[in-house]
Amino acid sequence: YLSREDYTKAIEYELLAIKSFQKTGQKEFEGIATQGMAMLYYKMPTPDYQLAEFWAKKGLELSNQSALPRSISAAYCMLSNVYLAWHKNNLAEQYAHLAFQTDSTDSNINSNIFGNLVWTSIRKGDAEKATQFMNRYRDIIDKRATELYQSTISEMEVKYESQQKELHIKALLQQKRLYGIITIICGLILCLLVLILSLYYRAARQKRVIAEQKIAGLEQEKLLI
Repeated sequence: YLSREDYTKAIEYELLAIKSFQKTGQKEFEGIATQGMAMLYYKMPTPDYQLAEFWAKKGLELSNQSALPRSISAAYCMLSNVYLAWHKNNLAEQYAHLAFQTDSTDSNINSNIFGNLVWTSIRKGDAEKATQFMNRYRDIIDKRATELYQSTISEMEVKYESQQKELHIKALLQQKRLYGIITIICGLILCLLVLILSLYYRAARQKRVIAEQKIAGLEQEKLLI
């Protein structure tokens, strides 16, 4: 529904997700869902920044309960996003720094953090900081692009190797099938040769018997004379 910009439906289903995670006691996922709710409220055509802030803080509270650095970092980053959209630049900058200090291992979160810091620096008219943060942002994007490229290459290599193996297996199967056909043909040819030789020897034997009978007949005739 978010992709269709149907925020009413999106909020309705996000609430259902939150209630579902509350029932199962999955704090981390409940925190992620509440952060999603915050995003919906500050991105909707008529933003409600107070509700966005409420849900973002709720998400941070739940993330703190999970005690997972990456989850807490994401919650701080969401608060930074809310305050950036609300044009509360000092708070946006403060929570962006907190997010990076909590966990700096996730390139997706880091790109969001430094993107926010670029904007807050521009709004404050601090060109030097904006440039520094832009350079950090570019480094992260370049790293992500390189990792994505390497991942794509690796996937292509695996796919190529799999295709080569499949082709090799197909070739072996075709070879086996060919050998089977050749064996059958050779067997048929051998049977045919045996049959031909058998008929030849039978005919030769019949001719020899007939010739012997004629010779015997002639000898008897001579004796009678």
